This record gives sequence, structure tokens and C-alpha cells, in this order.
Amino acid sequence: MKKVFSILSIVAINIAAFAHGADLTLNFQTKINGNALQLNTEYTVGGAKIQANFLGYYITDIKLVKTDDTEKPISGIYLVKGNETLTIEKTADAGGYKAIKFNVGIADSLTNHGDPSLYNIGEPLALQSPSMHWSWNSGYIFFRLDGLVDTSANNQHGVTESLTFHLGRLSSVRNVTVNENFTITGTHDNPGKYAADIILNIEEVFAGIDLKTDRVTMTMNNPALATEVCDNLQEAFEFSVRTTTGIAARNSFQNSVKLFPNPAANMIIIEAETMENNTILLVTDLAGKVIAETIVTHNKAQVNITNFERGIYFVRSATQSGSTRFIKM
Repeated sequence: MKKVFSILSIVAINIAAFAHGADLTLNFQTKINGNALQLNTEYTVGGAKIQANFLGYYITDIKLVKTDDTEKPISGIYLVKGNETLTIEKTADAGGYKAIKFNVGIADSLTNHGDPSLYNIGEPLALQSPSMHWSWNSGYIFFRLDGLVDTSANNQHGVTESLTFHLGRLSSVRNVTVNENFTITGTHDNPGKYAADIILNIEEVFAGIDLKTDRVTMTMNNPALATEVCDNLQEAFEFSVRTTTGIAARNSFQNSVKLFPNPAANMIIIEAETMENNTILLVTDLAGKVIAETIVTHNKAQVNITNFERGIYFVRSATQSGSTRFIKM
């Protein structure tokens, strides 16, 4: 089982807010290899050429966590589909925050085993096409991806074989916590608006999985594969906050560099146009252990990752807050 660890990035946001809260927009999005997911489009993930024809997953029990560990719940059950952005508009109290938490899946047994025909068309728990509910199991499918994969060794046969991941049952629910420090401040006369982007990275959902061979699970017919994907979901989300009133709230390091290729097998290149020569960059694993170092020269740096184990790593500056991540294939 993968070790779950969230990297803490510090972002200070000074925005204006009403005394009773500021406008908050949560945007749940899906990306693959750094770009917005497009259905029926070929991508390479972990060395396998795939395309997703349908994607859907349930988000529940959303909470914003304040720095004093109190939590602001955001009620509702939400269904994120394919290449669409799910937008949730709420309010948030002024103050300091340190994380967002939510479930992938429906943890309430009564709701999970409910009848989707009782809901109005268009509601998240209503009948969907393709279905997000198992009639034989009387339960919802928490994460569904249907597509195709090229199973040939050289990716030259075309994406013709089924790629099917239907994850459900209460044992598949996963709680996700993504740390991101931010502060909401302001005045009554100058109310602020801001947005939080919560992004699911598909390549991280399948990190460490050979999709040429491990490509089908309906949960109970291949529980080991289903569990591995569910565990990956806890690490596959990223969270960033930005204002919508003109003040950028971004990870200062992540937005000052470009890292490619990602995923990578042998070498990663880091372009850092705004960094001075001789800036030290550190490569760390999920536990924060420094694995390698490199130095920026002429606004570029590179790291040989040939001998790294497959998995998720981070690049950060020795002197600047924030980080950016990559996958070793």
C-alpha cells in the first residue's frame, strides 16, 4: 500500500471579505499530463497509450480546515464528469486555513445503497448514462473510467483493448487531504472573491500500474487492482488558491518553472527563466527526503532520474516556497 503524504505549500492571500465571509468558488477539474483531460483523445500514461471515453467520480464531505483545526463543512454530493469543470459556489469565513478535505465516494451506507430512480434527472445521484450505479449491488460506482489501451509492447497496434475501472463498495471510499496554507482577510467595504482549484491528475491515479496488463477491474473481480487505484486517488489531487479580484495566489515556485517531460524515465529538464544562476534545486520523495540536487545554469537545470524508483517526486528550491511534482516511470 502506498504511503500517503501531503506536501505543504505556503501561500499568503490578502483579499477583501465581508465580516460574515468572502465569496468562494471551488473548481473540481481533471487533468492528464498537465493538460485538461479531453475524452476520446490518445495520451501516454506510464508507457501505455490510452484514451478515456468516459470518466466520472463522486466527491462528498468537503471540508475547509482552519489553522486552529476547526473545519468548515461544505454540504452536498457532487459528480465530476469527464472533461467538465464542477463548480461549487459557497462562502468562507475570514481567517487562516491550512487544508481541504473530501471523500472520493459515498461513505453513508444508506445513501450509497439508495435508488437512483428516486432522484430528479440532472441530480448527481440520479440515473446517469453511462450508469454510476450497480443494480446488482444496489450501490453507487464511486469512480468510473471507460476507455481503450494499446497493449502492444511498442504501442503500435492502436488503442483497441478495453480499459475499464469501476470502483465501488464502501471499502473503496477514500478520504483526501490536500494541504495548502492561505489566509482570507479584508474589509466590509472591499469584499473579496477567490477560487480554489482542486485538480485530479489521471497519470497519478495509475502511478505504478502497468495499464497494458492491469487494465480491468469491477472492484470485486480484481480487488487488489481496485485497492491500488483507490489508494492512488489519495495522492492524485492538487489544490491551489487564487483570487478573482486581480491578486494572484499561486505556488510561487510551481509557477516560475517548467518541468518536462512528465512523466519521465531518464532525465527531467527544468526551465527557470526567473531564477538566478547557481540557484540550488532539490528533488525529494513523498516523505520529503532529498534524493538529488541540481544547480540552475543559464536559467535551466536537469536531473538524471534513471536510477530512481517508479513513483512521485517533487522539485523545490532551497530558498523559495512551493514545489512542483513529476512522475518517474
